[in-house]
Amino acid sequence: MYTYVLLNSAVLASVALLVWRSRAGLPWKQLGIVLCVVAVMTAAFDSLLIYEHVFAYNSLKILGLYIGKAPLEDFAYTIAAVVLIPYLWSRYANKD
Repeated sequence: MYTYVLLNSAVLASVALLVWRSRAGLPWKQLGIVLCVVAVMTAAFDSLLIYEHVFAYNSLKILGLYIGKAPLEDFAYTIAAVVLIPYLWSRYANKD
């Protein structure tokens, strides 16, 4: 029951805690714009992949809220990536 919500909550909470504890000065306005673009792409491509039966979600383990054919839980990975990748880049890249 709502397995994906529990998993996504744990992942997003971990990402939020990591970024918050580090006091990372991420460019939040730009990340918001990127999130909007990537969320639209996620909705389009995941809906297409679900429509074509490339993958599916167990209806007993999701909330039942959809954007296109993609369940709402599918967007947690998008949010995590948009925040975590710039955080990791700013922390570990170009460190001489």
